[in-house]
Amino acid sequence: MSITKPPSDWHFYLALPDPQDTREINREWTVEIKNTLSYAGQEFTFREPVSIWVEGYWTKPHFFLQIGITGKAEVPCSRCLELTEVAIKGQFSYLYGLASEIEGKDDKSADDESLVSINSWKSVLDIKDQVWECLILLLPEKVLCKEGCKGLCPVCGANLNLTDCNCRQEDIDPRLSVLRDISKESGESDQ
Repeated sequence: MSITKPPSDWHFYLALPDPQDTREINREWTVEIKNTLSYAGQEFTFREPVSIWVEGYWTKPHFFLQIGITGKAEVPCSRCLELTEVAIKGQFSYLYGLASEIEGKDDKSADDESLVSINSWKSVLDIKDQVWECLILLLPEKVLCKEGCKGLCPVCGANLNLTDCNCRQEDIDPRLSVLRDISKESGESDQ
């Protein structure tokens, strides 16, 4: 079973300090992604836990948060389908603010994807959606096992990185084969 949205058992809550407290807060989690994750037509498998860290502080009247993720995933190569390990590593910044304060700003800040609108300040901030977004943004859209991957033979399906096949491959686009046939027919009638 593959997943396309945050697992139901994911809970990332951050206890917010008092708005008058200017100290930076830090928190870390280690999570297992038990099911295959589907993204961009690929299936990512996480054999090891993923590390997540956050750092945040008040920038009155908003709360600034940086989310970092590191881990490894396995995904089939886009050309030869061999399982390939990819490193997942990166960080993103978010600014949380009250919806009433954000809506009054200019259109540019309202369209900012790193600006997270909340209805009211509580003692705990739920960041599950932003952690999921960070993970998805770090996944590569196309994975190759190596830069010069030769892929699979389109005729017999052999992995061309491991073997040479004896299939006859024509370098003609199948959509243009009609033109080749016309050319053959006109060549035969000229003789």
